[in-house]
Amino acid sequence: MARHTDTFEELPSDLQAALVREYVSTVSSHGTPTVLDALARPWLGSEGQAACYR
Repeated sequence: MARHTDTFEELPSDLQAALVREYVSTVSSHGTPTVLDALARPWLGSEGQAACYR
């Protein structure tokens, strides 16, 4: 991903949300929807999406 940050930063927001949520679910042992939403939230939105791939 590091070589293609521009591409990942341009993903539609719904796709970004799905990717982040899926990734978080693979590393969290507390996979309740509330916890997953809280863990994913910082990586969503234009600033969060850009930060996710830096």
